[in-house]
Amino acid sequence: MRDSLEDFNAKFASILDRNPSPLRLQRDPLCPELKPATTFYDKHLDERLSLKTVTVLPSFISHLSKFVDEALKRVLKDDVDIPSVNDSFPNHRYLSSTILKGPATDAKSLGQVYQITTSATAITLASMLSLHPTASEWSSVLLLNRQADKRNLYPYALHEGYAPELLIPGDDLVPLPENSMLRAAWGSIEDSKRKELEETRHRFPMLAVWQMLFACGEAEAALKHFDDVASRGSYSHVTFHTVAPGIQPANTDLPFSPDAKDTAWVSPISSIVDSPAPLKDTTSATEQRDTRRRSQRKPFAVSIKGRGSVKHKGKMKPLAPHTAKDLGRSWPNITLPIETATNVAVEELEKSLLQHAWGRTAERDSSFLVFHCGIYERIAFRHRTSQTLYISEAIDVANCANPAYGKIHVGLYMAILEDVLDRTRQLMQHETGIRRSKRKHDSLQSRGDYKRPKTRRFIALKTARQLEALEAFQTVCDELPDRSLVLLRIQHGPFNSPIPASFLRIVDTGPLLKTTYGPQEYFTITITSEIGHGATGDTHTATIELLTSEGRTVSFSDIVVKLALEGEQQARLRHEFSVYQHLKAFDVKGIPHIFGLFKEVEGGTLVLIMNNVSTPLRKRMTNTGFTISDGERESFATIMRDIHEAGVRHRDIRPDNLVISDDGISSIIDFDIARISVSESSRKREYDYLVDLLNGEALPLNVSPGTPKIQDEDFFGLSYHSELKLGYPREEVSNPDDPFGLGIYEYFERHPEIEPEPEPEPEAEMESSVRGS
Repeated sequence: MRDSLEDFNAKFASILDRNPSPLRLQRDPLCPELKPATTFYDKHLDERLSLKTVTVLPSFISHLSKFVDEALKRVLKDDVDIPSVNDSFPNHRYLSSTILKGPATDAKSLGQVYQITTSATAITLASMLSLHPTASEWSSVLLLNRQADKRNLYPYALHEGYAPELLIPGDDLVPLPENSMLRAAWGSIEDSKRKELEETRHRFPMLAVWQMLFACGEAEAALKHFDDVASRGSYSHVTFHTVAPGIQPANTDLPFSPDAKDTAWVSPISSIVDSPAPLKDTTSATEQRDTRRRSQRKPFAVSIKGRGSVKHKGKMKPLAPHTAKDLGRSWPNITLPIETATNVAVEELEKSLLQHAWGRTAERDSSFLVFHCGIYERIAFRHRTSQTLYISEAIDVANCANPAYGKIHVGLYMAILEDVLDRTRQLMQHETGIRRSKRKHDSLQSRGDYKRPKTRRFIALKTARQLEALEAFQTVCDELPDRSLVLLRIQHGPFNSPIPASFLRIVDTGPLLKTTYGPQEYFTITITSEIGHGATGDTHTATIELLTSEGRTVSFSDIVVKLALEGEQQARLRHEFSVYQHLKAFDVKGIPHIFGLFKEVEGGTLVLIMNNVSTPLRKRMTNTGFTISDGERESFATIMRDIHEAGVRHRDIRPDNLVISDDGISSIIDFDIARISVSESSRKREYDYLVDLLNGEALPLNVSPGTPKIQDEDFFGLSYHSELKLGYPREEVSNPDDPFGLGIYEYFERHPEIEPEPEPEPEAEMESSVRGS
C-alpha cells in the first residue's frame, strides 16, 4: 500500500477540510429585491411530476461525506497513486478573467465566487475519484458552466444559469483552458465508460440545478424557513384560478424517467421511502413507434395561398369541423379569477422558491438541486416516484465542520455523477427493449415485402385534408376577432396544465371587464412544442380550438405564440404587435397573420398569437450561400418593398427572419425592433442589404441594420465567429457599400460623418382595456 486512508485525507486536506472565507457583500446603495419565484411555466407542470412533499433529511450531509470516504477507500484498495494536490493541481489562473473585483453585488457575482473558491477544486477531485483515478495528472470531465438564462427571473437577486456539465472531446462547448485537462482524463477512461459518458452528455446537457440567491435578508430567511414548509406535511402546488368545469389535463403518457436504483446514494432515500414499483410505459410495444404526442410528430405540409403553409400533425385524419358532441369536447362557461388577480395575497417566498426550483429540475430531468446565497446553503434531492424533495439542514458555508464545505461539495458532485450514469443505463436498457419489440413487430408487418403505395385514394385524401385545413384556417380568422378570452394550456415535455391560464385581449378601447364568458366568447390555445427563446420571450408552436357560432368545434394546428414574461420582453412584444397592426392597415402581404395580443389575468404575461409561416432561410444555408430560387428572391424583395412603402424599416434582416413555406410562399417575420416613419435612405440601405444577402454578396450577421454592435446573445443563429466559416470573401463583406456586413465597425470608423440611426425610444405603453360584452 502506497498510502493509508489517513495519508489520503492529509493529501487532500486543502480541498476536503476547506471552508471559503466569509463573503464580502455590497448591500448599498441598492440591495436587489428577491420576489416570489413561481413563474408562469411552473404553474403548468404536469400534476404527476409536481412537488407533493418536502422532507428535511438530517443525515443528508453526513451521507455525502461518507460517499467521499468510500471513494477514497476504493482508490486505496486498488493501490492507485493519485497525485498530490501540490503537483499539477489545477490552479485558478484560467479563471482570472472571471474573478470578481471587490465585494459580491448580486446573485450572478455570488455564482462567480462559488465557482472560483469551491467548484473549481471540488469538481476536479470528484471527477478523478469517480471516473478516472488512474489519470497521470489532475484532470476533469466535469465543469460548472454558466449558460445564458433562458428566462430572466430577477437576474440580480436570483440567477440560475450555473450548472455542472460533462465535457466530451470535440464538443464545441469545451472552453479552451479545459482542453488539456479533458484529454488527460479521457485518455485514462475505458472505451465502454466513454460511450456511457457520451450518451449521458447527450441525454443530460445540464446535470443539476443551482439556484444562486443574492445574500439578502429575504434569501437567508427563506432558506431557514424551508423547515417550516417541510413541517406542514403535504405541499400545495400553486397553479391558476380559472374556473373551467370539465376542462381537464390531457390524458397522455409520461416519458420514462426513472430514479437511480443502483447507487450508493439511493440507500439513505430507500430507507425512508417504501420502494414503489418501477415506472412502466402504459403503451404497448406496437405503439412505441413514436412516443411523442400526435401534435408533436412530423407534420404534413399543405398549402394555403397567401397565408404561408398549414401543417397537419399526426396520422392522416381529416380536419373537418365537427360538433362538440362528436369530439366529446366540453365547452363550459368560464369564470375569471378577477378577485384573485386584484387582491392577491403575498406568496410565501420560501414556498415559491421550492416550487420554482423543483420545476427546473423537472425540465432538465435532474435529481440534485442547490440553493446557495453565499451565507447559507441547502442541498436537495428530487425523488420522482414519491414526488418528494429531500433537503439538507441549513449549511453555514464559512463555518461548517465535520464535514467541511469542501468535502460536502466533492461528495455532491460525485453523487450527481453516479445518479445520471445510473439513470442513463436504465434509459438505454429500456429503449433496447422497445427496439427489440419494434423489430419483432416490423418483421411481422413486412412479410411479403409489403409497401404501401401512394394510390389515387391516398393523394385524394391528402388533397381533401388541404382543403379542410384551409376551411379551418378561414373559420379561425373569421371567428377570433370577436373573442376576448383565450384559455392557454401547455402540453409538451414536463408540462400538462392542471388548470388553463386566462388571457384577455388587449385593445385600444372597450367597456369594463366582465367575469363570465360563454362557450362562443373564448377559444383555447394548446402549446405543443418549443421553438426558441429571444429578446421578446419564448416562442412555441400551438393549436387553436374553438366552438363556432354554428355549434361546431374547429381545430387549427399551425399556430405560433410568443410569450413575454418580464418587462423588457413585454415592451418589445407590444411594439411588435403595434408594427404588425400598422402593416395590416397598409395591407402588406408576406407577413404572419396576427390573431391578437393578450394579457394574462393573474400574472400579466403577454402572448402574441399568429399563424406559422414555416421554415427559416437559415436551414437552407450551405458553405457557399443559400439555396434559393430566383422567384423566391423576387418574392422577398417584393415583400420588403411593401414594408418600406408602409414607412417601416425592419432593422433585423437575417436568415432566421426570412422564411419560406414548403410550397414556396415567402414571409418576413419578427418586427420587435422595427421602426415606423424612418428615412427613405435608411430603407434603401436595408433593401440593398437584403438583395446582397440573398445573392450571397453579404455576410449574414446578427447585427441590427444601422446599429454598429453585435447583439449580446445569438438566440437563433450562428455567432459572429461561426459565420466566418461559411467561406464568404472578406472583401465582399467589407465593402463600404455594405455597412451591415462584417465591416460595420470599420465603415463607421472611416466615415465619422455618417452616424447610425439611434435606437428607438421606448414606446409609451399602449393604453389598453379589455373588450367585453
